Amino acid sequence: MALLFAAPVFIDLGNWGILDWDQHLFHHAVPRSTILDYGEFPLWNPYNWSGVPLFANPESRVLAPTFGLTLLFGEVVGLKLEIFLSLAVGMWGAYWLLRELGGGRLGGLAAAFVFMFNSWYAVHVTVGHTWALNLAYLPWAFGCYRRALSDLRYALGAGAILALMVYGGGIYLVVMTGLLFAFYSAACAVFRLGGTGRHALVFAVTAGAALVLSAAKLLPMAELMLAHPRITSGDTGYTLSALGNALFDRNQTLAAAYATRPEEFLGWTHEGLYVGLLATLLFLLGVFRGPRERGPLLVVLVLFLWIALGSHVPLSLWSALHALPVLDNLRLTQRFGIVAVLVFAIFVGFGVEAVREFCARWTSRRVVGGLAAGALVAALAVDLFLVSSPLLREAFPIRPIPVKSNEEFRQILSLPGYDALGWRRDDSNPLYSTLSGVYPAFLANRGSTRGYEVVPVPSRAAYLRGDGYQGELYLAGAAGQVRFGAWSPNRMVIEVASESGGTVVVNQNHAPGWRVVRHGSDQAVAEPVSERAGLLAIPVDGADRRLELVYRPQSFLVGVFVTAVGVVAWLGALWSLGRPRRESS
Repeated sequence: MALLFAAPVFIDLGNWGILDWDQHLFHHAVPRSTILDYGEFPLWNPYNWSGVPLFANPESRVLAPTFGLTLLFGEVVGLKLEIFLSLAVGMWGAYWLLRELGGGRLGGLAAAFVFMFNSWYAVHVTVGHTWALNLAYLPWAFGCYRRALSDLRYALGAGAILALMVYGGGIYLVVMTGLLFAFYSAACAVFRLGGTGRHALVFAVTAGAALVLSAAKLLPMAELMLAHPRITSGDTGYTLSALGNALFDRNQTLAAAYATRPEEFLGWTHEGLYVGLLATLLFLLGVFRGPRERGPLLVVLVLFLWIALGSHVPLSLWSALHALPVLDNLRLTQRFGIVAVLVFAIFVGFGVEAVREFCARWTSRRVVGGLAAGALVAALAVDLFLVSSPLLREAFPIRPIPVKSNEEFRQILSLPGYDALGWRRDDSNPLYSTLSGVYPAFLANRGSTRGYEVVPVPSRAAYLRGDGYQGELYLAGAAGQVRFGAWSPNRMVIEVASESGGTVVVNQNHAPGWRVVRHGSDQAVAEPVSERAGLLAIPVDGADRRLELVYRPQSFLVGVFVTAVGVVAWLGALWSLGRPRRESS
């Protein structure tokens, strides 16, 4: 079913995508090239915004377990394979979660279809949000968290899944999952399901495991975002009418939704969550047939719908949450509605089970109950499939833009966006053109000083044929010559012949983590790289002959050490908790 649902993305396998796909293809192509072409771990990105940290960028997915698909098949095909794989893993997770809660196989299938075939995933994939691929981990994380209340080993599993989300790019689903754990434990305490101390312990172990296992990325990312905070407006969320359209309007493709409700696009309230009327009826039935902890689950559903309404309700939960660190970086709170849909899908599954049991009792034949429930599951799948899968037909209409790859790297202002007819024009449809041109610029071996960057780093470099452009490397304040002896994203070797004291300037943004080793007449000295007007700058004199610049931030080295120690500790804790305990005499 996942393969059938995702089939539209494979029709023209080499095609590029619309809207945000430009920058997300770019965010995969640059690290792939850094690894395969230069043999380096991708820490720095010289191709974006005058040069910015790459691995520390929240959008980076270098250590996602599925990044190997990009390495093997390229960024275009690799990401399309991920779309299918995430669908399958997410459906399997929702099925497993319902079975863990005591539901049957048919109920598990219903939950799987509602969770992954509602239009949230299809909308985000269509517009190019690769962070949404992390949705596949959400039911697994929640299932492990629940199990941890009786077996603490599963808290280590929940923490490991949160770490996978961090490595999988973006912070939306990490925050959503953390809030899901917190809300569920708090609701269980209210309903007196499990001891408060046990819930606190599970939450602490989960959070601790997530922090140490993701430290390799989390520490560089925190350093970058603290240096360049991205504070967003809290004025966001669904209006009540937009929420109703998201849940029940069958016009979910971009073209159909824009034609019937353009105001949602102009007001940034459009998000897909289509579940339909049949699923809603089964949800209501499932509430009465639901698991033992249906009270806490319903509280979680209400709280996430409340968050999704954002500032469009008189008493806004989101406004309070948005004041917290990390959450103040999040822009569109209606995206939180997908967690409510996960809980909704659980109750739909129990609704299917209720129908199966009723029909079996009414007819005294179990097979009739199974057939009736199976028919409902099939109807659900077809309804969701027909509404959501066509969205993916809109995702990749753009044939690759032909660009010439230049031998030498140069900074340019930017390239325009593009659509299925080529470079963006005045008559281009904004729904089906890209928001930037950083991907073809990279393919042309050009760095974009303007483009797209989720972290608001100032862009300092001069660009080719622009005012003040003196090349990618020049000597200021002295007579002499400089040239690149070697160039790669993370490392530059500069040959220097200066007649007096001056400054070697590299036309890329300065950032902590750049260090230079001076090779003079009789010594080699390592020191931090200075800056000049926000660019990389190294003071030199006549004794300097060769400079070797390397980007290796301390936060990354510390993070790797913490994660390495954390993996050993995680395995040790898993083994220790799994050992049979000797009974006291």
